[in-house]
Amino acid sequence: RRHTRYWRDWSSDVCSSDLLYFLNDPFFHGCAAAFARRVAVTSDDDRNRLDTACELALQRPATDAEYGRATRFLSHVATQLTDVPEGGRRDAAWAALARVILGGNEFLYLD
Repeated sequence: RRHTRYWRDWSSDVCSSDLLYFLNDPFFHGCAAAFARRVAVTSDDDRNRLDTACELALQRPATDAEYGRATRFLSHVATQLTDVPEGGRRDAAWAALARVILGGNEFLYLD
């Protein structure tokens, strides 16, 4: 998939077999899309959406650094989704970000 490089930059401590599962599994994509839709109804503001996503998935708000990375990620992904109608690119970008959050080490493992 075209977003592999950005996924690795975001969650570098997920092992490659986990990463391949999350990049390719239709069930996981569906769960992430549903999660993104749940977050989308909470606000039109990206910061509020990201805080909601992190609170739901990670039990904490997003850090400033995470917000910066997420903003760059959303912008980049939305510009790359030329096969998606322009009106659906933001939602598709949020679905991609949801896969990143749900595929991250902090969500997958307990310390």
